Amino acid sequence: MTHASKTTTKLAEEYATPIFDHLTGHDDALYIPLLNHAQSQGDVSPVINLVRNEENFPYAIAHPLTGIICLLAVAESAYWVPIDRIAHSESCSSCAPIWRDLKNRVRTLKPGETFYAAATTHSPMGETRILIDAEDLEN
Repeated sequence: MTHASKTTTKLAEEYATPIFDHLTGHDDALYIPLLNHAQSQGDVSPVINLVRNEENFPYAIAHPLTGIICLLAVAESAYWVPIDRIAHSESCSSCAPIWRDLKNRVRTLKPGETFYAAATTHSPMGETRILIDAEDLEN
């Protein structure tokens, strides 16, 4: 099932709640799998830290294209990241399918192509990018 079809078959909140609980329920490292897949050097899947408010809850907004919850994360810079593009390591049985699906997508790309883009928006940290997946633009 593609990312886009998942969002059309369930309400964003119904889809997001189990993932949100899984991602925020442990202290295991979180990643944006293959965020930098088009780069030849550097960290392809950066470790992220979720930015939390004074009550220790992650900041969250609805993605403007899909309605999926985005969490405010810091990797090499601040991003609003859809929760279905955040994962624990590949050894996490719940997160492994995200890694597998994204690796399969990378194999279909031509050299220099990417399936991620970022638009500029704002957050409690100031100007911030929001992660856009090419599949989000197809709907």
